[in-house]
Amino acid sequence: MRQKNEDAIDLTDNDIPALANFPKNHRLKALYLARNRITAIAPALNNSIPNLDTLVLTQNSLSELADLEPLAALKKLTHLTLLVNPVASREVSHAHVQYANESLI
Repeated sequence: MRQKNEDAIDLTDNDIPALANFPKNHRLKALYLARNRITAIAPALNNSIPNLDTLVLTQNSLSELADLEPLAALKKLTHLTLLVNPVASREVSHAHVQYANESLI
């Protein structure tokens, strides 16, 4: 359960092609991006939303493990959902992402 002073943005079902171009926001803690067309994540995403702890990317188009590399820089990220993405069917995806970002549970 989120506390009142924590911010979340729900951009579910918006036909977004990439997780990029976010303005700097230190208050943003959760980002919900299910059912978009995301195929890429900006390399410097951590500079824009450094305090992100929850990222829901269910039902997007992330297909390669390399597409997830920018998430390693999100040091406060503890909850990540990649269900129904091509990359989620890869056997090593969970271990790879967890290894790259030790804060994930």
